[in-house]
Amino acid sequence: MMIKNTADCFSPSKIAGLTLKNRIIRAGCFEGMCQNGQVTDKLIEHHRQVAEGGVAMTTVAYCSVSEDGRAFEHELWMRKEILPDLIRLTASVHAEGASASIQLGHCGFFTNKKVIGKQPMGASAKWCTFCMSYSREMTVHDIEEKTDDFIRAAELAKEAGFNAVELHAGHGYLLSQFLSPWTNKRKDKFGGSLENRLRFPMMVIEGVKKAVGSDFPVLVKMNQLDGMSGGISITEALKIAKEFEKAGADALIPSAGFTSKVPFLMLRGNLPVKEMSENQPSLLNRIGLKLFGRFM
Repeated sequence: MMIKNTADCFSPSKIAGLTLKNRIIRAGCFEGMCQNGQVTDKLIEHHRQVAEGGVAMTTVAYCSVSEDGRAFEHELWMRKEILPDLIRLTASVHAEGASASIQLGHCGFFTNKKVIGKQPMGASAKWCTFCMSYSREMTVHDIEEKTDDFIRAAELAKEAGFNAVELHAGHGYLLSQFLSPWTNKRKDKFGGSLENRLRFPMMVIEGVKKAVGSDFPVLVKMNQLDGMSGGISITEALKIAKEFEKAGADALIPSAGFTSKVPFLMLRGNLPVKEMSENQPSLLNRIGLKLFGRFM
């Protein structure tokens, strides 16, 4: 999908078995339009309008693959009960002549303990300043279970009429936490070398691709760099990209930044600690942000 001139932006392209009418895709940026993990008419209308505007494909942002993968109470999470509303969403996008994709992920240690009702988990046990909680290290059983959750979520997305899925392996969420040496301190086959740190994300990509089929596009969002000392560099990211392609990724979405450490690398600016602390409902979070916000 190399763009040589601006006219190419409006020429058709293809990802796996999906033909796109042009090369403009609405990126998966969190809409904040769901209620209690449910699809809303507002979310449907938002993506219908994006499709009406002429994009080839619009991406529904951050849908957790399981209930325990959410950082916010109202985040969408994939399950059979929401399929009728997801079908309404994809149908509205298709009616405007566009394709629909959905971003699937899990927040890992960045999940909110109050939202999920249990201790967050991630690649390694870690304190999350933003969440004000301490996560536990995932067991091998946890890893296998989350792999199955990604696969099941992708299958449901296909059933709901989505034309593609995007696996979120960037921004310091679960798959990214395994890839990054800054968060992955494991001593087993899932930690240490790049080959080991790749193991869980590769299991997910391979499993999803096998489940949805060769013609169904599987896109992967990944970090070009984490943005802090001890994180993924561009040199290592190039190696990761090649392995993702081998695992079955049909397209890669390069990004950067770590939500729990350097979120404003994605937003191009300084962290507004004062404003964030003033708007925190929890006194503990307000104090925590004032004391430690500059280290985020």
